[in-house]
Amino acid sequence: MLKDNDIRVTLIDELNRINAQHDYRIIEELAVCDGEARVDVAVANGRLCGYEIKSDADTLERLALQQKCYDKTFDMVSIVVGEKFKDRIEEHVPNYWGIYIVSEFHGKCKIKRKRTAKINKNIFVRTRQPGDTFRPAGRHVGKTLKKYLNEAKVPVAERTLMPLLACGSQVLWLWGAGFADGLSPDDGTKQILLIRQSRQPAAPEQEQDHNIGGTDHA
Repeated sequence: MLKDNDIRVTLIDELNRINAQHDYRIIEELAVCDGEARVDVAVANGRLCGYEIKSDADTLERLALQQKCYDKTFDMVSIVVGEKFKDRIEEHVPNYWGIYIVSEFHGKCKIKRKRTAKINKNIFVRTRQPGDTFRPAGRHVGKTLKKYLNEAKVPVAERTLMPLLACGSQVLWLWGAGFADGLSPDDGTKQILLIRQSRQPAAPEQEQDHNIGGTDHA
């Protein structure tokens, strides 16, 4: 029977292998949705990817809640299972989640990708909302977006107009600040979303506003 640590070690070895050609960071036991859920392994490599482990000793009782939280947080999500769930896990996860199977062969664990994860469609370009959080690049510490904007001394009048890219309440990219920690594009990035901001031209002022009282000047 494969336990959590058996699967975890095998998964992390595989993640190190497939990310070896570009910058990345592996984070274990990452709390999301204000601690409502905790993903087993997260990878920041230009995208934020979550990996949930269900070992042969686990149940699927919390999976529905975990799915809700992970879909609010990660660009891509995969579930990693052992023998116990390999034949029925597809019934319990969305079709855009990836699936990995870990099996034991001659005393060694091997991992096989059964289904490739697809981009989470819950990511939106919008303006800020209450509860948004942001992890500034290079700081490795998340904070509320309100606190970040206060520290950055962004004028209050500008805050409601700043576009951002978010997955649930997690801000992935913020206008003027760039990408969240670990999410900047690199040599391994295959697709780029171009966001262009424009302003509506101000309405021309009425002629009488220039010549108050109708008096002409030579």
